[in-house]
Amino acid sequence: MRLTLTTGDLTGALAAVQSLRTSSHMVGAEQLADRSGTLERSLRALSDNPHRRRCPRWRPATSVH
Repeated sequence: MRLTLTTGDLTGALAAVQSLRTSSHMVGAEQLADRSGTLERSLRALSDNPHRRRCPRWRPATSVH
């Protein structure tokens, strides 16, 4: 998912987040499933916009040590 979001691949990002949401539901990780659902809705809103063919490129999170 990180690669699709940082490269602006909207189709790949939607597929990855759907997979994460579904898997999270199956193992009972409801908070992760809810957050994945929120991200999926945001990505779908972008994909419904006829003027946008790619999602914005998000910067990768930096790790905190």
